[in-house]
Amino acid sequence: MTEGLPRGMKSLTPCGTLTCGADHEAEYKGVRNGTRTFIYQAPSDENGTPVCLNCAHRTECCPHSDNGRTVTVSFDMLPHIDPRNPPMSAGFQRVMRQGTSVERMIKRLKCDLSDSRLTKRGNDSFQAQPDKTLIAFHILLRN
Repeated sequence: MTEGLPRGMKSLTPCGTLTCGADHEAEYKGVRNGTRTFIYQAPSDENGTPVCLNCAHRTECCPHSDNGRTVTVSFDMLPHIDPRNPPMSAGFQRVMRQGTSVERMIKRLKCDLSDSRLTKRGNDSFQAQPDKTLIAFHILLRN
């Protein structure tokens, strides 16, 4: 999405990633429930200083800021994101990292390849379909 964004911002993805005119991804900081907005702040460089201080777009984006740009985005721009637990928050990403790729593959085997999806007749043909899938998953996980 590129329409209706705050000054100096280039794009906002459906998953909540906000990018400025200099292609820096703003860091999600939290929400303001009173004004119903998500809060983003400019990222910091290796030295811990905001990237806005040395940015070529600073004059049009944040000419008066010494601590980097802080941007608010209305909940209405991202209506599909739950403000109580947004996917761009550190807590949400920490929970998602706990689930391993192996668990996701097991879910695919159990739910996506249940008996109703296996249409082969005969024991050998029937068993060959999940076996091929398991081999493909192991190759995928190995790479």
